[in-house]
Amino acid sequence: LTDVGFLASHLGEVALFIGASIVVKLFLIYTLTRALGYLPDTATRTGSMMIQIGEFSFIIAGTAVALRALRSGMRIIGVEPEGAPSMRAALDAGRVVRIDRIDTIADGLAPVQVGDLTHALVRDLVDEVVLVSDAAIREAAVFLLERAKLVTEFSGAATVAALRSGAADFGDRVAAVISGGNADIAALVGCAGSPARAPA
Repeated sequence: LTDVGFLASHLGEVALFIGASIVVKLFLIYTLTRALGYLPDTATRTGSMMIQIGEFSFIIAGTAVALRALRSGMRIIGVEPEGAPSMRAALDAGRVVRIDRIDTIADGLAPVQVGDLTHALVRDLVDEVVLVSDAAIREAAVFLLERAKLVTEFSGAATVAALRSGAADFGDRVAAVISGGNADIAALVGCAGSPARAPA
């Protein structure tokens, strides 16, 4: 990340970063540091990375900066619920906008608006932002529980929902960030016990 060319090509983001509050800076640095710890090996073996866009959007912003430094050609795809498309709305409007109504089971991915810094980073560094339905998120959470033996909150299952529902063309080699362990066990059990079980 000390590459002068990389930084020079993103002076706008650097300026926004410099002007951001100390809390925002610390969160973004923390996310970026964690991303750099596990991304190098993954970046060499995959063609696409799917990342949730949640409250503050630090995970996707920090990871996108790290990925562009490690492997500029990787395809980065952000994922939001259909009922909380705050980043998608900001990208479509060309500026940060406030969502009037939030309606999704993925409460960790439901900010009413995104920040200026993270919006700029996603705009410039992320290839695509796709939306997934709550039904797809439920199915993905059940799939992870039953097939992968992973207990994750609905927000964490959003990337797998995008992959399994065909929300975008992800290519052959895809990595999906599964983040969030604050699972509502009763809700997961209810989904797992419903007639619409996760297919193999």
